[in-house]
Amino acid sequence: MSVPAWPCAYDMRRSGYDQSSHIVHLDDLSAQDVSVEDLKLKLLALFRSPTYRPPMLPAVALELLALSRKQRVTSAEVADLLGRDPMLAGQVLRVAKSAVYTRGEPVRSLDQAIVRLGLDKVTDLFFQAALEMKVFRAPGFESEMEALRQHSAFTAECARLVSRHTLGFEDYAFLCGLLHDVGIAACILSLNEIAGPTRKVSFENAWPSVRDIHASCSELLANIWQLPPDIALVLRLHHTLAHQGQVHPLAAAVAVADGLAQENGFGFREETQIVDTESAAAFAGIGRPALAQLRQAVALMAQNFGQPTTR
Repeated sequence: MSVPAWPCAYDMRRSGYDQSSHIVHLDDLSAQDVSVEDLKLKLLALFRSPTYRPPMLPAVALELLALSRKQRVTSAEVADLLGRDPMLAGQVLRVAKSAVYTRGEPVRSLDQAIVRLGLDKVTDLFFQAALEMKVFRAPGFESEMEALRQHSAFTAECARLVSRHTLGFEDYAFLCGLLHDVGIAACILSLNEIAGPTRKVSFENAWPSVRDIHASCSELLANIWQLPPDIALVLRLHHTLAHQGQVHPLAAAVAVADGLAQENGFGFREETQIVDTESAAAFAGIGRPALAQLRQAVALMAQNFGQPTTR
């Protein structure tokens, strides 16, 4: 798999786009609001410290991503690689059996899942299982992590649908949707470390700080995990969209998916978009009729995801 150069990068400066007309202002983090600013500084200092120990993805997940980018790969090679982590392989099989992926005869084995779903989807599901087991878990923040897990999984599926209406970004769309808010998980995992053993940080109080820095933290984790640079860039841009005056269309597609997740009850708090869903869709090359079709498809898909956890 490869991510093409930005084929429909949209120059905001030349278009006359008035960004202020689409901005939804974040909380005013004034100089007097020391607690919010102080927590932001502490989190950023921790993430930039050489002693920072981030949540790590299993090596098998990264090897599988590299394998999926090769032109000729057999199902036996994939099965052998997945077999090195039986717990994660079992999680992949569980998700593959769910109503979201089951069409006709149910998937009964990992080999069957590989053949039926294909290498790209199996890779996506393996990353999803790895995040669920290794990243979206934090003592004392179980409900927040579960809501974040559901939001990320649903946004990933939305991103896959959205990418079918964009130019050449379907390969990485699911993964970018899945990882776009992984910086929030990193912040949650770090809150107890910052507070110390005798104090507990309220997520309600921490959220304004986490919200402001989570996109940069998502990029940081992607770089630590040595994911492709384009993925790291999209994670950083999934709210702002623009880099050096140009909108990255895959970042716009993820923003659309994020908005559709919010519309269907699978958002995460008031994680505010700088660019609204309609504008993000336009930047991704998705017209109004296609966006209406996407809304219908996502609403139907939401029925198979069960009841969302709202935090």
